[in-house]
Amino acid sequence: MFESDENYITVADIICFNMGLKLGVTARSVAEAKNLFARIANQELKPEIAIVTNFLERDANDGSQIAKKLRELLPEIKIVAYSFVADENWADKVAVKASTDVGHSLISVLSDLTHKKFKNSNNL
Repeated sequence: MFESDENYITVADIICFNMGLKLGVTARSVAEAKNLFARIANQELKPEIAIVTNFLERDANDGSQIAKKLRELLPEIKIVAYSFVADENWADKVAVKASTDVGHSLISVLSDLTHKKFKNSNNL
């Protein structure tokens, strides 16, 4: 996950937990993102899905730049834009932060990509 706001990282982690998914690694800054890119290039990591915010540190293009680099390293990766707007065009799916539209929720998007269901439980 590429996200600087700890609150959204926590939300994504809880959602993943309740879907039986593991939120593997998180980059909270551009420097941490570069570290993850190096680990992916060295084949230490091979994520299937990346959750990427549109603004990580510098500007609103951070997400598209991260997505571009991820696709260079892993062409088959599925990228979820985790944004406040639904019209991000650099991702496979868009999950809108604080959306009331169920179709744009992170739960719905992850369910579509993984075919796993969200379970309201603290037990796996």
